[in-house]
Formats: sequence, structure tokens, C-alpha cells
Amino acid sequence: MLASGRTEYIEKAYPWIALFRARGFAVASFDFRGQGLSQRLLANRRAGYVDDFAEYQHDYDAAFDAMKDEVGDMPLLVAGHSMGGLATLRFLSRRQDEVAGAIMTAPMLGLALSRSLTTAAYVLSRSATALGLGARYVQGCDDRSGADRGFEDNVLTSDADRFAMHEAMLNENPDLTLGGTTHAWLWAGFREMRAMAALPAGWLAKPVLVLAAAEDRVVSNSAIGKFAAANPLAQIVMLDGSRHEPMMEVDAVQDAAWTAIDRWLGETLR
Repeated sequence: MLASGRTEYIEKAYPWIALFRARGFAVASFDFRGQGLSQRLLANRRAGYVDDFAEYQHDYDAAFDAMKDEVGDMPLLVAGHSMGGLATLRFLSRRQDEVAGAIMTAPMLGLALSRSLTTAAYVLSRSATALGLGARYVQGCDDRSGADRGFEDNVLTSDADRFAMHEAMLNENPDLTLGGTTHAWLWAGFREMRAMAALPAGWLAKPVLVLAAAEDRVVSNSAIGKFAAANPLAQIVMLDGSRHEPMMEVDAVQDAAWTAIDRWLGETLR
């Protein structure tokens, strides 16, 4: 089961899905509510919005249960990127007895902001949402997607060709496009990240592989490190040269990522 990150959609994951299928896996994926071709939650379908990340767990459960019904009794893995990584960890905290393990890339366990900026974003998003302004964009965000903003200053990948492929997908199907985050989404995200950080040390009972991006400017590698330090079954592999999306990165990064995945799969499913 593959859970994508904020702004993402099933079609973007096709290359990742193909590589898992080449290794003999059946892969299921889904679009979280409010993105991809799932139902959008605001009249402005470009605005990234959710009231509570618990809603994403309803989506995760529905997709996972449908997958279980389809495949029957066989080892199951869950995987997630960024926001989908955070959702995957929440899923594990509730249903880890049903899976063999999990793979995550750059999970959103904290944001790559200074302490002062994190505090300011937390207070502003909470206050704006409480004042009924949750559907408004946070400062610096608008209807533009990352692809709309261009390759030059993007935080996702250093691979211009793969960035262009993502851009072309959105140009061909604009309904897939999601813009910036709203105050409500950000406030919900802060609550979820804090809730996961508050879980007791050692709660994780299944093996987890975390592929962290050394040059990540979106999520906090420090927060990822704290999670792994508190949970011995979590293994971190730091991908040198990678921006936020390792599976959209240059071949050298992807080769390192898949070497780690193959090794972990051999240890986990033996």
C-alpha cells in the first residue's frame, strides 16, 4: 500500500510502483481526500485543505481494507512519502499487527524550519483557523503548484528531466494539480506531528525503513532522527544529494535508495 505526499497523486507514483512490481510485488495506491482525483474539500480545488489528519486515516483504512480483501492472506507492507509517511506512521500506531513492516521516504514528522519560524507558523495557523480563516492560504502560498513555480528553485528534486515529467502530467490533466497549504491544513498537520511525537518510546513493533533526504528543505531530519532513536526497529538511511523526493531524484540517489530497500526487504520478508 502506497500513500503519497501532499499535492501528490497516484499517477506520479507510477515509476515507483513499476519498480516494486518488477520485484514481484502487487501494489495498491490511493489519492487522499482533497488531492489527486479524489473529492476536493473546497470550492477552490487548488487549495490544500483538511480539518483534521484523522480524516486521512479514514482514507487509509478504506484503501487498506480493500487491498486486504483483494489479496487475501499474504505479507503486507505499507509505504508513504512525506505527509503520506506521517499518515503511514499513524496507521502503524493503530494497526501494525496487520502488516510485516513499512517503508517511508522523508516522512513529515517535523518541518524544516527554525524553532522561531516553527513557533510562528504554529501560532498563526492555530489563530487563523480559530478565527474562521482556515480555508485561506498561509503566507507565501497560492494557487500555484510546485511545478507551476518552475524547476530553478524547487525543493523536490535536482533532476530536471523528472521534474519536467511531473510538470507535463499536470499540464495534461490540470485536475490533478494542488496548490499551496491553507491555515487549516497546517494547523491539522502540527497537531498530528505533535501527537506522533508524544507516543511512548518503543511503541513501534514492526520493522520500518526510513529513507531521509540529506538536502531536505521541507521536512525535519532532526525529527526523523528522534523518532528512530526512540524506536529501535526503525532504520534510517540518509540519501546524500537528495532533495525532498528521493523517488523523483537523479539516478545515483535512486540507486542508493533501492539498494537500501532491497537489503531491507531481504531482511524483513525472509
